[in-house]
Amino acid sequence: MYNSFFSKLKVASAVIALFLAGCGDDEESVALQSINVLPSTVTLNPRQTEQLKAVAVPENATEVSFSWTSSNEAVATVSPTTGLVTAVAEGTATVNARSGNVKSKDVTVTVNLRVLESFTVTPNPLSLGLLDNPVQLVVTKTPADAGGSFTYDS
Repeated sequence: MYNSFFSKLKVASAVIALFLAGCGDDEESVALQSINVLPSTVTLNPRQTEQLKAVAVPENATEVSFSWTSSNEAVATVSPTTGLVTAVAEGTATVNARSGNVKSKDVTVTVNLRVLESFTVTPNPLSLGLLDNPVQLVVTKTPADAGGSFTYDS
């Protein structure tokens, strides 16, 4: 009799355990542990863009929504929702992704000035007499946002 009672109790306990296990959500919540961002470094010229990609770790983490920030928007901006980086001016900025209280490692964004391809000086030709008024020379660079500085010598 005791064996029969305990057998029925074991079966009842197993049924209750299965019932309780099925009462929760169909999908278990998986906590986000970290965020990887690709690529991990970016080098651009002004006005160039680069699409960053955030990857949740683990990949099956639930309730993940990324937001993006730049440490220096004078150098590089980032779309807060898409991770598209736009180079603004020479310098360095860091960009990262965040979801809740989890933040990715910083991505270093370096913006270089464009390489000077050519330049012109106007007026050209220039003729000045001994007592003529000074003339301002104007340097035009190609591309216009190329780096470099100019010194004048005669």
